[in-house]
Amino acid sequence: MSDRVGRATAVMAVGTLLSRATGFVRAAVIAATLGLGLTGDMFAVADALPAAMYTIVAGGVLNAVLVPQLVRSMQRDADGGEAYAQRLSSAVLLLLAAATALLVLAAPWVIGLYTSGEFNTPELAAQRETIVMLARFTLMQVFFYGLYTLLGQMLNARGRFGPMMFAPILNNLVAIAVFGSFLALMGPLDPRAGEYTAAEASWFGLGSTLGIALQALVLLPVLHRTGLRLRLRTDLRGVGLGKAFRLGAWTVALITIMQLTQVVVIRLATSATAAAATDVERGAGIAVYNSAFLIIMVPHSIITVSLATALLPDLSRTAAAAKTDQLRTRVMDALRVALAIIIPAAGLLAAMAGPISRLIFGYGAASGDIDLVAFTLALFVPGLVGFTITYLVQRSFYAQEDTRTPVVVQLVVSIVQISLSVALVPRANPELVSGVLAGCWSVATLVGSVASLWLLHRRLGRLGGLRFTGYVMAVAVAALPGTLLALSLTLRYPQIVLTSPAGALVALAAGTLIAATVYLLVAWLMRIGPVRDGVASGVAFARARISTGR
Repeated sequence: MSDRVGRATAVMAVGTLLSRATGFVRAAVIAATLGLGLTGDMFAVADALPAAMYTIVAGGVLNAVLVPQLVRSMQRDADGGEAYAQRLSSAVLLLLAAATALLVLAAPWVIGLYTSGEFNTPELAAQRETIVMLARFTLMQVFFYGLYTLLGQMLNARGRFGPMMFAPILNNLVAIAVFGSFLALMGPLDPRAGEYTAAEASWFGLGSTLGIALQALVLLPVLHRTGLRLRLRTDLRGVGLGKAFRLGAWTVALITIMQLTQVVVIRLATSATAAAATDVERGAGIAVYNSAFLIIMVPHSIITVSLATALLPDLSRTAAAAKTDQLRTRVMDALRVALAIIIPAAGLLAAMAGPISRLIFGYGAASGDIDLVAFTLALFVPGLVGFTITYLVQRSFYAQEDTRTPVVVQLVVSIVQISLSVALVPRANPELVSGVLAGCWSVATLVGSVASLWLLHRRLGRLGGLRFTGYVMAVAVAALPGTLLALSLTLRYPQIVLTSPAGALVALAAGTLIAATVYLLVAWLMRIGPVRDGVASGVAFARARISTGR
């Protein structure tokens, strides 16, 4: 991996880390205000719709196709790709504006698609109308999600990776202010009732939309400083845009499959809290599921996404030059580096699921449901490794302008996930639904990782399957002792680490320190390459700082 990719990955990792940290505060404040029951589920559905709808409309095309095409236009065109970027942005923004307006008008139909049938019953009719009201405000975010991705990917193509990772911090701060001020002035809502006034729905919906808008608009001056001048153009024909959208056709199929899966998951999850509301009991629905998923995605976002984003332009150039051996080496090196961190991180999340859930969500209206979050988080853990492999391999296909193969992989994942979910969730207690859905996701992503590697093998040749499998097992063995020691803290002192934020924080800090130290020691002794290289680089850096007196 080149020094440039390494530096870019580090910058994005820092930005993502700060973004995730404020994101946790955001999630904690929202959960404390709304809870993780029916009331929280209602906002969770409305809040998830804009990202889902944006992804269906244009998100997959922009993420998968935009960077390779912009890089090629920068190398090919005399103006450095400026005209191409202007035409592409004009086409995308016009599409987003029209789609956003239609979605706002179609909010009742969209809500009917994503929520369980129980919301059509007279007992929950008022709650359904409230979700529709929330959705009319939040669906306006579709345009701003598109603008954020468009500007961010243009910056990425010009080697400016940091701003796109730092911008979500502003969105999180706005949400913290919106929900925090409500919590301070009005107090938490009843987590089981699912009742919002029109003023409350407006406050939450418009506040959330404001955050997404600022997240996008803050990138405009940064892009301006790169020398690229965006303006609306109408001459969109004959400039090669057709190729970008033809490549995006398979990505649209991929996104459609993913969103159909999400529809099934949300409908099944909301059935848990809806059923619990009518029976006056607890249910673990989409709010619990999303809360646990937020935690499990931290190592993925900090490590895998940062690495993949920094690597994609180089992979695109390597693929364009038809350097198959070099492409295969870079992909496998990236997998080894990512898994050397992801596997021990996954073990730590499983061991510390209780303290983490208590620390983040143990306040206000959500305090009574942290055990549900911990249970769901633990069942998400096995799938993190498979998700990492699939994500990185998928980017190698995109670099080769192959948007078809990822569709095949996602189809396999979705079939497994939907089949298991539909078979198991109706038989589960409402309190276990989010955990069952998490387990189904884990099984499906592990199957998808095997399919991804097999298809990559067919494309690039021998990947050293046995050697790679041995490497994964070695990392898992190295991570096991530290994971077990961290778990012993929760099992030995549950009355301390699970009953107060301070106890949870101390347990998490101690568990992380123990697990990381033991893992690094064992991995060093086992001669795991990326770990030894990382430790050696860290020691060299420390010595250099000491020698210069800094």
